[in-house]
Amino acid sequence: MAKTTPQAVPFADLIKNTDTPSGTAAIWWLGQMGVCIKMGDTILIIDYYASTDRPRIAPPPVPQENVCGVTAFLGTHDHVDHIDWPSWKIWAGTCPDAAFIMPAAHIGPASAKASGIAPDRLIGMNDGDVITLPNINVITPPSKDTASVIQTGNTVVRNPDQTGILQKNTVSIHAIPAAHEFLNQDPETGYYPCLQYIIEGNGVRIYHAGDTLRYEGMLPRLRQFGHFDAAILPINGRDARRYQRGTIGNMTFQEAVDLAGELQPGMVIPGHWDLFARNSADPAEFADYLDAKYGEEIRCLIPTYGQQIIVRQLPAR
Repeated sequence: MAKTTPQAVPFADLIKNTDTPSGTAAIWWLGQMGVCIKMGDTILIIDYYASTDRPRIAPPPVPQENVCGVTAFLGTHDHVDHIDWPSWKIWAGTCPDAAFIMPAAHIGPASAKASGIAPDRLIGMNDGDVITLPNINVITPPSKDTASVIQTGNTVVRNPDQTGILQKNTVSIHAIPAAHEFLNQDPETGYYPCLQYIIEGNGVRIYHAGDTLRYEGMLPRLRQFGHFDAAILPINGRDARRYQRGTIGNMTFQEAVDLAGELQPGMVIPGHWDLFARNSADPAEFADYLDAKYGEEIRCLIPTYGQQIIVRQLPAR
């Protein structure tokens, strides 16, 4: 397995001093599926597990109390290494203006876990929803039962025509379902417990797959967004032993390579391989298979903790 050496990251200074002009974004890898993304003045943290309450292969690169200045925290699903509730409570204080975004399926059950985070800072998403930042608007696509809804803070207004127009200097977050290992859509609410996020802003589009397998219809959904300048994909796979002990799985490294091959992103970053010894993978196998199958068509970057990765808008091939 490729080794990384965690280093303490001067988080606030590093983020503040990183310029992301139009057509660029910066990513810092925080381990597992955790990343920090900066687009213009908008700073997002997705799936960062910063707690030290469980045995970890490596310590968190940014201590909980050093995280500040974040626009929004995103969790793809309610597993401890993706929505780290103890850390979220700390960050509610260190980032007093930040929103906390997660699948809508978890908003109700999260009330006890989220004690200390004001309810109006918890924002739920579901399949097809779009959030725009920094002024938080949630645009929910119309269904057969309801008109589209735009939520701004605590205010909800009907928007039957779904006329949400992205303004300059905004970042949009789109949600589609993730299958971890199953889609598990609630038949009554229509909510999916696990999501994937597509982040667009500053002229750059980044795909964060969360925890997922491939499922029928996923590829065409992703292709509707156009070219991805970067894709972050889980590669730890699944097997009987992990499933029997309650550890549900993701794409194998081969499946992740083939998804990257079909999407042709400007860059692909393998994730979910480094945190827990009993649920890890070797990113070199992903990189080798990608190179053997697709050659120089797709740039692969195996990240190190706290590494800054500059993403540039590139034309689709």
